[in-house]
Amino acid sequence: MNYYERHLGDYAKDTAHLSMLEHGAYGLLLDRYYGTEQGIQADQAHRVARARSKEEKAAVDAVLSEFFTLSDGVWKHSRVEREIEKAQTKIKAAQENGKRGGRPKKNPEATDEKPTGFPLGSDLETQTKAHQTPDTSYSVSNETGGQAARPLTPDEIIFGYGVPLLVGAGNADKAARSFLGGLRKSHGDDRVVDALRECLKAKPLQPLEWLAAKLPPQQSKAPSKHSGFAAKNYREGVNPDGSF
Repeated sequence: MNYYERHLGDYAKDTAHLSMLEHGAYGLLLDRYYGTEQGIQADQAHRVARARSKEEKAAVDAVLSEFFTLSDGVWKHSRVEREIEKAQTKIKAAQENGKRGGRPKKNPEATDEKPTGFPLGSDLETQTKAHQTPDTSYSVSNETGGQAARPLTPDEIIFGYGVPLLVGAGNADKAARSFLGGLRKSHGDDRVVDALRECLKAKPLQPLEWLAAKLPPQQSKAPSKHSGFAAKNYREGVNPDGSF
């Protein structure tokens, strides 16, 4: 993981009694835990927390004994394990969304509304906005039963992250997919992925307009009457030629 949420209220409640050294040790241990998505090896705990003096090592030991559980030579943290599992669920949802490309399958029998306001069977039914930026790797089981990381494909990034981003800002799902598909055709996957990564970090209020300005339509030497299409056309679900 390249990002994790720090719930300030929970942290303050649980750690108000810690010393400055203990706070520092706890933070370094959490960073390593989330970064590797693995528990802390018992024989590496002091090194991970950069503890060298007697006092620093004592601070690490105090934090481990209070907040972690030792199992088979590895210090585990129940809250961290839950957060990692939730993040992987979101990443898997983004991957599945990306596999569907620009045209998700429709379920004509699904007409009920969920509390979120999205129809059953929509792309956001199982996926909220992913906090991970598109450079996140996705862990998959390898032949030996372990975990091997692989980068997400352009489809998984562009539609898995781009569609929820645009839909969350008020654009129709179909229009969002059409807009992203148009960007891919005009600029290529690499430029669209880079622009999405920047957009997710910038967090603009109107991401569709932000992306349209970042990747403007490429005009030929003799532009047609449709070459100057406006970003709002995509919000309304209309392509430059008036079709979907």
